[in-house]
Amino acid sequence: MAPAGRPSDPPPPKPRTAEESARVTDEVNREIRRNTEVTTRLMTPKEAVDAGAMALFGEKYGDEVRVVAMGGDASQPFSVELCGGTHVRRTGDIGLFKIVSEGSVAAGTRRIEAVTGAGVLEHLRKADQTLAALGGALRAKPEELVEAAEKLAQSEKQLRKQLEAHQMKRAASEAGDLAGGARDRAAAEAGGRVEPGDHGLGSGTADVRPPGVPGEFLKFGHVRGLPKLAGEVDVLL
Repeated sequence: MAPAGRPSDPPPPKPRTAEESARVTDEVNREIRRNTEVTTRLMTPKEAVDAGAMALFGEKYGDEVRVVAMGGDASQPFSVELCGGTHVRRTGDIGLFKIVSEGSVAAGTRRIEAVTGAGVLEHLRKADQTLAALGGALRAKPEELVEAAEKLAQSEKQLRKQLEAHQMKRAASEAGDLAGGARDRAAAEAGGRVEPGDHGLGSGTADVRPPGVPGEFLKFGHVRGLPKLAGEVDVLL
């Protein structure tokens, strides 16, 4: 068990909840504080598994394996594992235990990574530094950070809605300006001003889109054989 980190492959196929992780952490630290002796025995792989030792999936073992038991009591240890590495003499030598991450490593297998001893202190020191940095950025005490973050998220949401509304209003205004410009240019090209209505002299539609102004068309009527603009512009977006 290294201070920097101890990977563990628990059997649950789904992520643990925060409450479950806290319960595991409390149980492990309780056994650490009991400072019970760590025992080591050599036996065959079958004997070890029959004794309740946890064998890692995919690992290959020889004719004789090292079985490490710790915590609990002689009749029912808290943990029994097959292991070839060096371990502490007593559980109290571990100091502290803290889960820092969990993830999937294979189908049906999840890996927990934890820190122990001095590694826990370093992890807590970095967490304190992060809280201090967030507190400075949000101008809030550590116990007020959640509320400050929620207010910031709500404010960002409202600003985003205001920005979208402003952009829509601006787009509508620009579309109106384009339509007005197209009508004025069409009237100028027709040699007269735009007059509403077709005076009962017939009507139709003509595409009079100037270059670069898509989607506008004007209604027109016929006056004495000449097209006369009716002054109505529809904008197709």
